[in-house]
Amino acid sequence: MRVLVFGTHPDDETIGMGGTICKHTQRGDDVMVCCMTDGSGGGLRGYTEPGVTGPELAEIRKKELKAACSVIGVSKIEFGWYEDGFLFLNEESLIKTGNLIRSYKPDRVYLQYGNLPIGTTNLDHIEQYRTVMEALQKVRWPNYPKLGPEVWHVKQIYAYGLNTEGGVADSFVDITDVANLKRKALECYKSQGYWKLGESWGAQDRILGIISGIGEYVEGFKTIRTLLL
Repeated sequence: MRVLVFGTHPDDETIGMGGTICKHTQRGDDVMVCCMTDGSGGGLRGYTEPGVTGPELAEIRKKELKAACSVIGVSKIEFGWYEDGFLFLNEESLIKTGNLIRSYKPDRVYLQYGNLPIGTTNLDHIEQYRTVMEALQKVRWPNYPKLGPEVWHVKQIYAYGLNTEGGVADSFVDITDVANLKRKALECYKSQGYWKLGESWGAQDRILGIISGIGEYVEGFKTIRTLLL
């Protein structure tokens, strides 16, 4: 199975579904992570090391993303299409996203949940969701050659990050057996130390485990498109 994971900022993919990514790679699935912004707007600058420039921070976070992905078995990475804070649904972002989908031809796509009113969460999260959802709709049809030469219909689509962004999970993955690897991956994001990811990572997954009753640590998803048979 080819799996394409869209994230907004470096670390979103691991916080939201690092355990699930790990289970995909462990069973031999071909996984690519696409981080749509460069992460230059959040982290060291203004928190633990004032004076670090945006481009410098982007390089730090790119290295952190690669390290975290390595822990969970991912080597294929797209990074930093847009500056942190300036990702919007427009022609350029649709073309980039559509071309990636049509060229990689994923069987399953995960995107970060962002079907929320402006002002309720980071706008990049909302625009990532809108851009990927619109691209997934358009790549199915030959009417949009700018999105790549071959149409592609993604048969399975799930949104992650509902624990932090709202919404109700209706699909679940028990990540208990890979929880420690998720923790190690999150610890790669040292620039995000003020979030204490290494300490707080399991709280949301543990709560969902209790609520769902399917495991000690559980990641939740909203089903957008799936195959029943």
